[in-house]
Amino acid sequence: MDDSHKIKATPLSWYFHSDLTNDFLHQASTKDIMRYQKRDNCGCACLEMQSWAMETYGIALERIRGELLADQVVYEEKDFTIEMKQAFQSNKDLDFYNPEHRRFFIMEDEFLKEEWKKIPHYWLVDKKGMIHDPSGKLQIIDRGLSKDLNKDRYVPSVKRNFKMKIR
Repeated sequence: MDDSHKIKATPLSWYFHSDLTNDFLHQASTKDIMRYQKRDNCGCACLEMQSWAMETYGIALERIRGELLADQVVYEEKDFTIEMKQAFQSNKDLDFYNPEHRRFFIMEDEFLKEEWKKIPHYWLVDKKGMIHDPSGKLQIIDRGLSKDLNKDRYVPSVKRNFKMKIR
């Protein structure tokens, strides 16, 4: 059987929060890894890891919604809430669809500079409280938004308990 589509173990595995996360990502296909790299796909990465952990090891994981505190400001369109977009659009000289205009808008305001370091994110937590984040390295570290994924960067907002229904 050809395993060339599998991600190979690398010395960078220390980025992952756990051996469980490392195992999950190393069994994932290249196509899945590419999907997990895209911003806004952290939720589906968590749901897939949650299902995999239960099926493979019988480990129950809870999906948590919150913010990940980055070192760098984020300014992609998807990083703006409706309220943030409305505040931006109150300045008629700036074009929301221009990334440099979005960055300028944020960097000119000290409060916004800190607020835009909060990235909406999903991760998993086990019964012992250990964080398992299948997309954190791919979406945050690899993009240079943060130097690490220590537990203090994760700020839960709303806990969601999902029961997977198999039909």
